[in-house]
Amino acid sequence: MKAVKKLLISLALLETYLFVAFDSNNLTEYKLIMTTVKYHSKYRFFISLLFRIVVFAGFLLVITPIIWGLFTETEFDNSLDKSHKNRYLSVSLAALSVGEIKKLKVAYLPVWIYKRRNSEVKQLSLLNALMMNPDLSKDLLSTQYFVFKPIESIRSCSIRYIADANSKIEELLAEQNLTWLGGFTESCFGSVYDLAGRRYRSTGKVQQKNLSVPHYSIKNTPEQGDVIQFDFKKMSLNE
Repeated sequence: MKAVKKLLISLALLETYLFVAFDSNNLTEYKLIMTTVKYHSKYRFFISLLFRIVVFAGFLLVITPIIWGLFTETEFDNSLDKSHKNRYLSVSLAALSVGEIKKLKVAYLPVWIYKRRNSEVKQLSLLNALMMNPDLSKDLLSTQYFVFKPIESIRSCSIRYIADANSKIEELLAEQNLTWLGGFTESCFGSVYDLAGRRYRSTGKVQQKNLSVPHYSIKNTPEQGDVIQFDFKKMSLNE
């Protein structure tokens, strides 16, 4: 019991000493504590020991992360790479027919693949005058497939395919002697997109962008036909 009593008194004295030591303006209390420590000379050893333990523990808290960092290899992999065992995702498109949409989840993001008809591919360049941003350079990595994220650019509203156009779009197409072959829309702002994800200039908000095209590549294989491959690292850097 005496040892416990000594320990408790020593802890109380040490706590008060540390409190006062960090407050340089409190000189009166500091002198009082030093007098108390001298008076309780039998507790000096315990106070000294406890003080050294506290200092050593603080030193360990500071130095441990530094040593750990020197002797361990830091990983900079992003969440996309950590969520998949491999860097790439390959999907066969052999079963996808023209006019159909294949819906995927790539690195937790929705990705749609639409297989265009030849007539739809030919019409893309003829629609340029009706588009806010008619650039096709990114989409036409593959003329046959339209690969995109079905998310609108301002509020991330969902995209849906529409087989029939509204009267406004039909009038615009008629001015160019064209007909509606299909496209996409969203319910937030009423934007209408063609089969390359380009927004018709008379729809939606001015700030809206074309539908986003993720990084991908397509190759033809004897065993699986057309195969699309997504590179998670490049997607995370570019998107």
